[in-house]
Amino acid sequence: GLTAAISNSTVTGTGNTCALFFIQPPTITGHTATASTNKSGDGATAVTLDINVYGPSNTYKYVKIAPPQAQWGGAGSDGAAPTTWIGSGTLGDAMTYANANSGAYIKLQGNVDTTAVLEFAAGKTTVLDLNGFDIDRGLTSAIQNGMVLKVSGDLTLCDSSTTTVANQGKITGGNSTFDGGGVSVQKYGRFTMNGGNIANNSVSESSVGGGVSVANNAVFTMKDGSIHNNTAIWGGGVGVPYANSPSGGSFTMTGGSITDNTATGSAYSASGGVMLGGGVYTYPAIMSIGG
Repeated sequence: GLTAAISNSTVTGTGNTCALFFIQPPTITGHTATASTNKSGDGATAVTLDINVYGPSNTYKYVKIAPPQAQWGGAGSDGAAPTTWIGSGTLGDAMTYANANSGAYIKLQGNVDTTAVLEFAAGKTTVLDLNGFDIDRGLTSAIQNGMVLKVSGDLTLCDSSTTTVANQGKITGGNSTFDGGGVSVQKYGRFTMNGGNIANNSVSESSVGGGVSVANNAVFTMKDGSIHNNTAIWGGGVGVPYANSPSGGSFTMTGGSITDNTATGSAYSASGGVMLGGGVYTYPAIMSIGG
């Protein structure tokens, strides 16, 4: 009988189903599916391609080619996007690359639902470009390590899709029993926010930083973007606990906005630091607002 092989093919169009008829089940390898709704210039796959391959007696093999969640490569100077992308695939694949290679640039190609915290390793520098898409933890109740991002290295969050922050991607759906619902900046970690949104995250129990928490010796610099609609006991937007300066964490804000966050704890003060803040809570770690 006739055996068919398909390799290195490109299917282009606006539909999402392709039926292929063969006398014998074919071998299918190395395909790329693209569509007219792709973002220009980034090689994104905008649709899922469903292939029904029919064999003898009308039997068929069903192959689902899903679009990549992210593409990645080495960041250019000053954290710019790569001129050449090294790979594309799941966000988990991109994280593996970033945690093995300092100076990685990850650009989302679609919305990502994650059931596990995304951890950026100590000693590695990474740029995460939301590109208009969301990373959603999807938690409706608090769990241990329920934050979306955990930063032990040096992470820059940005969004290259548009300059309108309200239309940029989000870090969302985190719900943790400990500090940091959206982003938890670990001891000695560094987190820079140049764009995107951190929204609709929360922490429970005696925890701080529904949007972002900053641990001892950690640094958070906010230059742009929005932190909004997050909830915590203290510091609904940003929490910088465990002062004992000079080992306390630090928060510098030169741009962006922190709005409509909620702190549910009772207000009191100690060591000159205000301990309840719907927007920002410090105790009394270093904080600077300018710009």
